[in-house]
Amino acid sequence: MIAGLNTVIDPGAVYGLDVGNNTVWSLRQLRFDQHQRMTMSAWFGTMGYGLAAGIAAKFEYPERQVVTVSGDGGFAMVVQDLLTQVQYRLPVLNVILENGGYGFIQQEKQAVGEGDYGLRSNNANWAGVAQNMGAVGLRATNPTELAAALAQYRTLVAANDLRPVVLEAVISDELPLDTSRMILDTSRYGQAEVQQYRDNQQFDATTYPSLADLLANNF
Repeated sequence: MIAGLNTVIDPGAVYGLDVGNNTVWSLRQLRFDQHQRMTMSAWFGTMGYGLAAGIAAKFEYPERQVVTVSGDGGFAMVVQDLLTQVQYRLPVLNVILENGGYGFIQQEKQAVGEGDYGLRSNNANWAGVAQNMGAVGLRATNPTELAAALAQYRTLVAANDLRPVVLEAVISDELPLDTSRMILDTSRYGQAEVQQYRDNQQFDATTYPSLADLLANNF
């Protein structure tokens, strides 16, 4: 989904990233270069940060595209802030990655052998909620619908429509690679332990460089 989002991102876009797995997917897949800016709440982990960050970013950079990315859990906590975007005619693109629960916390629980009690949720139709609040609501449940939604967003931008947009993308409940402990540096862990880590990953970690390798190559 995030890869598709890149097709409508401007070179000078400003990102407001919420807290959760949506942060991980965004950092790995969004287009970043020296002209774009990004704000997130990595240290404090304040869910709901994305929507408010979009408001601040659009006031600070009114001529630049502003995109927020939130999970459904974080968005549900602050959905009322969408009214502020509507009131002040802030054409922010608010993307919701909907997986029906708190994915990041679920991953933390799994890592220590705990269950996911209280981590699943019944969602509203957030695109419909956005429409009722005076924003534009778009919803995608598959790649074809996503392409259509992004095309509609381009039309709104071309028409200089000043309504905020909520793009609700229903995604599979796929967990990103846990990066809290990456066993990749052979000088620290040894060749055998690194190879075991690479082989046992449910993700393809065969080509992931270690931080030491990145630093050595002046990344």
